[in-house]
Amino acid sequence: RDYKVTGVQTCALPIFLQDQVVVRNWISAVGGKSFHIGFAFVSAEADRQAVYAKGKTVQVWYDYEEGVTVPIPAGPRVVLTGLQSEEPGG
Repeated sequence: RDYKVTGVQTCALPIFLQDQVVVRNWISAVGGKSFHIGFAFVSAEADRQAVYAKGKTVQVWYDYEEGVTVPIPAGPRVVLTGLQSEEPGG
């Protein structure tokens, strides 16, 4: 068993070579068969509040042998739920 990934994103500003950028990631939702990972590319400079891009990916737990989605197993569900949070600084 494994998981499939889909994603959506919004690009707000171009990133230039001289820009200092930090990528933030967080678990934004945990469902029965899927979980969402949010991400944001933001300025690393304390005096700048630029958000270059943000989005999320959706991971769906999947049984490739059977060709069907399956519930997230208990162990990973506990870990994912423990990591779930709001967007940092959002």
